[in-house]
Amino acid sequence: MAKAATEQRKVDSEAFAKNAEMKYKNEIENKKIELEKERMRHEKELQAAKDEAAMEREKLKARTALKNKTSSGK
Repeated sequence: MAKAATEQRKVDSEAFAKNAEMKYKNEIENKKIELEKERMRHEKELQAAKDEAAMEREKLKARTALKNKTSSGK
């Protein structure tokens, strides 16, 4: 009887350890996913800022070109 109880505790302990390991692995995987989402969000924001800056440069070029045309026309 004691042997059976010891075996049962061993099985329970192994199951608990396996369960804890799976939970830990899931937490790590979820953290990786969250970090990847955050990285993607930052990249998206950076790209939007770059696009906006490029648009402002193009607008400035266009305004300068228009000014130069009218200045030379006088």
